[in-house]
Amino acid sequence: MEALLERFCYSVMGTFGILKVFLGDHVIFQCFTVERPWADNKRMESCVPCGRYALVPAVHHISTPDPDDDYDVYEISGVSERSAIHIHIANKASDVFGCVGLGTDLGALRGTWAVLNSKRAFNEFMEVMEDAINPHLTIINYRGGRL
Repeated sequence: MEALLERFCYSVMGTFGILKVFLGDHVIFQCFTVERPWADNKRMESCVPCGRYALVPAVHHISTPDPDDDYDVYEISGVSERSAIHIHIANKASDVFGCVGLGTDLGALRGTWAVLNSKRAFNEFMEVMEDAINPHLTIINYRGGRL
């Protein structure tokens, strides 16, 4: 299974894109993404560099005392000088620390650009990826034409 993240907006409020998951030539899932702005690939501060990466199952640990709050995610693996880059539930760039948040729509929350309905988009993504064998993600910048 292949996924493509095509970024179309780099701003101080975040880096935004569209994530598409393909089965063969068919798009079987699509949503918006949010990341932090580019910061020279600095760990926990930068969006992910463009490239092709393996997606591996991981656990996203939530900063609460209850281990039941942790949940399964996919990790973007093989990023130079980085680790633990998760695709997870998040609405704003400030919600991710070098990771990628998913949402069904674009909008604003408390005056900040955001992706909306993150939990729904994330759950749909995980359902589509459930039977994925050796999935990969390619990240590119918008090249014009249709998104």
